[in-house]
Amino acid sequence: MKCVFAYICISCLLFSCRKQDHFYKEFLEGGEIIYTGKADSVLFHPGKNRALLSWRIKDPNITQMKVYWNSYLDSLTIDVNKTDGVDSIGVVIDDLEERFYSFDIYSINMEGSRSIKSTVEGQVYGDEYQQNCFHRAIENISYLEDQAIISWFNPEGNEIGSEIRYIDKDGVATTVFVPISETNTTLNNVVLGGSFDYRTWHRPYSLAIDTFYTDFKTEEIRLIERELDYSRFAAHRLENDPLDFGANRIPFLWNRDLESAASGSGGWYRTATNSGVPNQVTIDMGVTAKLTRFKFWQRGTVSEPTLLYANANPKKIEFWGTDNPGPNGNYANWNKLGEYEVVRPSGLSPGQPVTFEDIAAAQEGHEITISMDAPVVRFIRIRVMETFENQPHFFLSNIGVFGQVVSVE
Repeated sequence: MKCVFAYICISCLLFSCRKQDHFYKEFLEGGEIIYTGKADSVLFHPGKNRALLSWRIKDPNITQMKVYWNSYLDSLTIDVNKTDGVDSIGVVIDDLEERFYSFDIYSINMEGSRSIKSTVEGQVYGDEYQQNCFHRAIENISYLEDQAIISWFNPEGNEIGSEIRYIDKDGVATTVFVPISETNTTLNNVVLGGSFDYRTWHRPYSLAIDTFYTDFKTEEIRLIERELDYSRFAAHRLENDPLDFGANRIPFLWNRDLESAASGSGGWYRTATNSGVPNQVTIDMGVTAKLTRFKFWQRGTVSEPTLLYANANPKKIEFWGTDNPGPNGNYANWNKLGEYEVVRPSGLSPGQPVTFEDIAAAQEGHEITISMDAPVVRFIRIRVMETFENQPHFFLSNIGVFGQVVSVE
């Protein structure tokens, strides 16, 4: 039994050798074959509907390189002027579909002998990849004194940066490139209410030869308006500011209480008797801000309607701001941010019963819109120029201050 098994094995080996001899017969005719040196250090560099293949060759006898792809249905021949050292070769193959490819590379010597193949594979990109490239997301855009500050979310995917284009205040076209490492970008000399265009650059692979771009997207340069944090507000009485009336205090102006009626209960603020009009109160906001709106509500808006459009409620009011008030209270360092005259919707005189229309307007509040050209301020002044019945003092219920905080003190 052992003899039979050995015979079978020997027969198989002999048969196998004959098969191999037959396979290599064409290469062994005429003596030993010495292969041409093959392409070494082969790299695939993807692009948009194209690819760059690069490699090195050392064999001094190489005269041509041959590249095959698409199951050898497509090919490219490169003539080589070989030097004595190691040469680098690169070839761009154009007009490729967006898909995965395998490339076989052969080197050929002057006798026509070729090397064993070197294979490199990779993905070629195109419109489908382009359509899935997104803009780097913007968290917010703030404005401060001719500058737009862009805060970015962290980049995703294969972003390499973003390109921003805008026309500055002088009409000059400006381009800024933002690397992915940057989290905040400042655009200088911008126009508030203007805009900028931006697109994001993508590179699918570190060796890619092409950069992919999103379409340009337009963003408006605007203030992000929010109601300010009144917990930071504090009275800032200057030398020429009036005293308070009784238990009334300036912080009552921002406590959001429109209902309490009794003096000192928090529903309204009043200056001291005979303190005079025009007169003002001064407030430290605790932040520096670009203000957009100021609102105020008359005393009596909810619980004392007979005082609306009457008594010591302001008829004409001014709103001022500064970042550096003088201690004596003069207006040298102050900027007028706006003014307002309260008009009674019904047209009735002070003391006459209020109408539903009168009450609705008072409950809505009276609003001053602040110019975009106004400077940033920290301190504000509410200056009453005239009351409805020419009282020698004034009162108010509540105020509202809106804008964008620039810095917190």
